[in-house]
Amino acid sequence: MNRKSCWLVLVALLPALWSCRERPREPQTQSEQRRGHRERHASASNLQLAQQITFAGQTALLLDIEYTGGYLDFEADTSGALASLELTYDNAHLCPEITFDSTSATPVLKIRTPHDRRENLSLDDLRSNRWRIKVSRKVALECEIEAGAVDAWLDFSGLQLEDLNINVGAGEMELEFREHNTAKPRIRLNAGAATVTASGLCNANFETFRFNGGVGKSELFFDGDYQGEGRVELKFGVGLNTIRLAQDLGVKIRKSGSFLAPISLRGFDKEGSYYFSPNYERATNRLDFEIEMGVGHTSIKWMEER
Repeated sequence: MNRKSCWLVLVALLPALWSCRERPREPQTQSEQRRGHRERHASASNLQLAQQITFAGQTALLLDIEYTGGYLDFEADTSGALASLELTYDNAHLCPEITFDSTSATPVLKIRTPHDRRENLSLDDLRSNRWRIKVSRKVALECEIEAGAVDAWLDFSGLQLEDLNINVGAGEMELEFREHNTAKPRIRLNAGAATVTASGLCNANFETFRFNGGVGKSELFFDGDYQGEGRVELKFGVGLNTIRLAQDLGVKIRKSGSFLAPISLRGFDKEGSYYFSPNYERATNRLDFEIEMGVGHTSIKWMEER
């Protein structure tokens, strides 16, 4: 694409981007508002599959989810089960398939939507589907989620998360980490045309955090209790992006990409192509950011800033 074409793309996108430039809300307030909205708009259905997987002393679990779309809720289980499933769907041919293999070293729980032959499905077409999935706090968890068009609320608070890989085609996705994670997971998020909000990311205590955004808005809150050193790789496509940082973090940032993607940040020292927080060298806990940008705007602020 030549320079003239790039400018034409940017001009066409400016109204949509500007309409999104609201002041970032604090994550808990945003979470409460969105959860209320989801409860009000969730459709009822008389087709439901409920199942509990018994906890039998397992120490680990691989959870593999493949979901055509709809509402997806995920959180820690408090019933004593290894996993509790409540899967609502609108058509008999979409009855979820559940398989549990307890014979391998790491037990595997797979939950699948049968392939829907209808084309060009939107989130509105799938709002009668609602999966509620809960997993025991007692096991080391590896989680794979492959979803089409979803409205997802994923609360990993209190879980022993060791690996997380999420691929979402479209819709809205909210992740929460309200408690410190004792493991050092690798986290990978791929969002096609989706709005993504993630809060308490420092509580996830990740080794690496990779986010690949296509078209949409993202708000990433690196707040909470981070311990040690980690790496963050962010690849933004087209949209408005907000990054919030905990004040006590030592932060290094390197930005690359299109001249059509400005970045705004304050309170950093610039050395060559890198930006350093003033406390970077002396900080006990540090994150190194690599940010690649396409078309849009990225704002980086400390949590207390407005």
